Amino acid sequence: MNVAVCFNRVPPKLAKGEAADRLSEEGAEKEALAVAEALKELGFGSRLIPLGNQVGTFIEELEKTRPEEFSTSARASGAKAARRCTSRP
Repeated sequence: MNVAVCFNRVPPKLAKGEAADRLSEEGAEKEALAVAEALKELGFGSRLIPLGNQVGTFIEELEKTRPEEFSTSARASGAKAARRCTSRP
């Protein structure tokens, strides 16, 4: 089984917010790495797909990966984008 592991990519510098927000977002990437490792240990294939400020790039990566399932720690608009672009016709 091929699983897309999606997460929010943290920009090098936040446009707004506090350092605590950045730490929270960095946690999402660590969580995604742990999910990918657990999937590997269980014998599943996975690919990390970050959601940055370019939603189009995120969608292209999902389309290339063609996952059978996906795991996401993406929040807010990222989660909506993930649901939209992984739905099957």
